[in-house]
Amino acid sequence: MTSYTPIDPNEDRMAETVAEMGDFAASLQPIVEASRKAERYHLAKVIRERAPSMPAEAQQMFTAFAFELEKGPIE
Repeated sequence: MTSYTPIDPNEDRMAETVAEMGDFAASLQPIVEASRKAERYHLAKVIRERAPSMPAEAQQMFTAFAFELEKGPIE
């Protein structure tokens, strides 16, 4: 088997980032499914359950969104 040596040292980090993005996208699947049901409170609950597994910036954004959902319809 041939081993691969990256020419660009950032290639390894890029591969890790892509993998992390895939994991993050997978963690959003229950949120997408709940939003299709158009149930505000259920969606807010799912977001709050999933938020701890998200990157910090996304966690803040989705937590704020869940708060807005619980307040009432978003227009």
